[in-house]
Amino acid sequence: SFALILLDIEMPKMDGIQTASIIREKADTPIIYITAYYQDIGRILKGYKSGAVDYMVKPFEPEILRSKVRVFLKLYQQKKMLEEANSHLNEEIKKRKKAEKALLKSNKNLEVSIEEQSDELNSMYELLSKSKQQIYQLIDNVPVMMALINNQQKVELVNRQYLKFAGFEHYPKGKHLEEFLGPKTYQKLKPFIESALEGQTVSFESDIERDEGLKTIKSEYIPLYDGERTQGFISLIRDITEQKSEEEHRRLIAQQSQQILKLKALATLAGGVAHEFNNLLVPIIGFSKMVRKTLNESSAEADYLERVVQTAYRAKEIVGQVRMFSQKQEQQFETIRPDQIFHKHIKQIQMTLPENIE
Repeated sequence: SFALILLDIEMPKMDGIQTASIIREKADTPIIYITAYYQDIGRILKGYKSGAVDYMVKPFEPEILRSKVRVFLKLYQQKKMLEEANSHLNEEIKKRKKAEKALLKSNKNLEVSIEEQSDELNSMYELLSKSKQQIYQLIDNVPVMMALINNQQKVELVNRQYLKFAGFEHYPKGKHLEEFLGPKTYQKLKPFIESALEGQTVSFESDIERDEGLKTIKSEYIPLYDGERTQGFISLIRDITEQKSEEEHRRLIAQQSQQILKLKALATLAGGVAHEFNNLLVPIIGFSKMVRKTLNESSAEADYLERVVQTAYRAKEIVGQVRMFSQKQEQQFETIRPDQIFHKHIKQIQMTLPENIE
């Protein structure tokens, strides 16, 4: 037999839930699912119905997993101790039967036999009492907040983690949930509480204000049955603030990576366009210079061609800047005079102005 099974949900051919169902048909071994799909409530509920006692979300903290494993190993050891105790009790029953038979033969040994049996039974009782205390200690040291609520909505048991998180100074056993949680919180959680008492496993997240800031907790209400009747439920609460922060951090990194890929693609496209545009500018500049040499330098046509050449050179500079961006070349800075640039391009600017503007 096994104390605990760690089972990944996502596996080829047969997933973890199907595997767990087969295992549960043959053994009652606790199962902790390991999954990357923490937000899929349907799968979580299905997993619990198939025999899971807990979930671990990848990636997870190894120390948390070790702590959970230690708890179930101790529970397994206690179970074995109880089985051994039961075996001893069965042996004692057999011995009693033999003693009854021996009673007919010898009344002399009756008192001695009864005394011996009583001592052994007392030892068994002490062992069972000690095991019960150890189970309570294990529950008290489980690394999640745990509370046991009966069908009257009264607190039967809370562990130390719960008391510490909630800030209780006194053990609240016997208190009604409305008094235990406070009227405002109770009204907020009442629908979940009623669903759990009706036999539904409930899981939800909520934000609460603490002295150290806003905390995000995940609550799970698991019904307890006595036959077909619901006797109450177990409340499991986990502080998932750090996990939520890590998920948000990963989401931002993925978003930034996607943006970088888009910029790289844009740079590659810009480089290609700039190259083609530069190939168009070369003949424009060359042929414009050739035509200008055939014209009178003082003619209007020569002036127009000079403007074409200067504009083409300006376009060539822009193309160079685009290519520098796309190829991640080191930028080179130079000193310029704005008045020279203005006078250089003023004629081009004037050509774009409407005729009614002088």
